[in-house]
Amino acid sequence: GTGETTVTDANCNSGTTCSTDGTTNYVSKSLTYSDGIFSGSITSNLCPNKASGTQGSTASCIKQDFPDPSFTNPPNAAPGLGRVGMTLSGGVNIYGALEAGFSLGQACSNGQGDCEGGVDVAACEAELGAECGSALKTEMFMDTCGGHASPYHFHTKLACEYD
Repeated sequence: GTGETTVTDANCNSGTTCSTDGTTNYVSKSLTYSDGIFSGSITSNLCPNKASGTQGSTASCIKQDFPDPSFTNPPNAAPGLGRVGMTLSGGVNIYGALEAGFSLGQACSNGQGDCEGGVDVAACEAELGAECGSALKTEMFMDTCGGHASPYHFHTKLACEYD
């Protein structure tokens, strides 16, 4: 949304590789809650906050204002692609149910397989599984927490967010 800004914060470690065990996650929250609405901001480096298994994500320091200015005149539909929210525990992006897509060969070591953007995540994974076979790069798909990619984000389950 329009409420995101890139910020400089020494604690974010921008540009460094996120750990797979969640130890490099940084989040700072300044939020209030009244009448069912959060107000304030979350600053995060967008690294996984729990052991996820997703490798290669890079820390990037952002500040997200709440409510997002693009959603100030309700009712508003959540976007199918991109950020629809952030976790309160770690400031990790929550994306919509649709995948941004994979270009030919991006998810397969044999140069095969693609998936158009705007396809349901599970359907995209199934399509690429059929097109790539054993050449499928499984690290591109949802990890055990329900997230993937850089910047790291959830699409499904958020399984690691429940203690």
